Amino acid sequence: MHPEDLLIKIKKPVQEEIRGFESYFAKQLQSPVPLLGLILNRFARNKGKQIRPLVIFLTARMCGNITQKTYVAAAMVELLHIATLVHDDIVDEAYERRNQFSINALWKSKKAVLIGDYLLSRGLLVALENEAPELLQIIARAVSQMSEGELMQYSTSRKNEINIPSYFEVIRKKTASFFSASSECGAASATSDNNLIQKAATLGEWLGMIFQIKDDLFDYQIVNKSGKPSGNDLSNMKFTLPLLYAMEEAGMKKKSALLALARKSEKPLPVFINEFIALYHGFEDTGRKIEELGQQATAFLEDFPDNEARESFAGLIRYLISRSL
Repeated sequence: MHPEDLLIKIKKPVQEEIRGFESYFAKQLQSPVPLLGLILNRFARNKGKQIRPLVIFLTARMCGNITQKTYVAAAMVELLHIATLVHDDIVDEAYERRNQFSINALWKSKKAVLIGDYLLSRGLLVALENEAPELLQIIARAVSQMSEGELMQYSTSRKNEINIPSYFEVIRKKTASFFSASSECGAASATSDNNLIQKAATLGEWLGMIFQIKDDLFDYQIVNKSGKPSGNDLSNMKFTLPLLYAMEEAGMKKKSALLALARKSEKPLPVFINEFIALYHGFEDTGRKIEELGQQATAFLEDFPDNEARESFAGLIRYLISRSL
């Protein structure tokens, strides 16, 4: 089944709730300030696949019943997610996202920072206005870890030694923590069973690891449709898993050895790196790691109630593994 057809099937147990969420979320993207209203409308029109809200609704349905707090959790998470994307594009000096100009490309970094801050504050307000401090605590903890992860990535990128365990710790914090929080919020909105809520957090972490590693694979594709500039991570030499695996296979323990080899090549850097990774099986090893994580996550689903939402969650795991640009 094509990944996008699979996604439609996955949404089936919560499709009515997702439609209701889209209407609820659109109300959160309104402002009487003309410029802000214009920019927020852009987010409303270019909403993407909204994977994290889907995780929340599926987890809630899998663990119990969808409630008003499920909608609150989904809106809060999506607002904070968009805020982090805006801030990430500023930090990375990225001028494209989803094949369109990024916010900082259109309105410059100063306005983009303020827009990101506004979205962050809106996300916090949604929780407070709906008396959901327990959800806010979960998300605040995740946002803190995301910042730690970004700073860890910056710190490790300056070191010469390659370190695969550090890579996994970085993505656990900067990406998997937010997926974990999304799943935890979904469960917390539907049940008071703390054991089930914590299991949902673990399940979400696996999803986030799969999602980020797959994204890192996309970044090595020369013809890029992911909405990020082609070769962006390569130009800045972020050493993500495909390259780290290839270097390990090649017996390279220091980044400087690879950079020295790249300088001798007449090929553009992204081309050289892609060929190096392919030669030393970095893409294959990364694909196997994604499959391994997917199998672990799918097996872990057995700890949850057996229902249609659990079946869809298994489908979501398959979708995240098989999704294409």
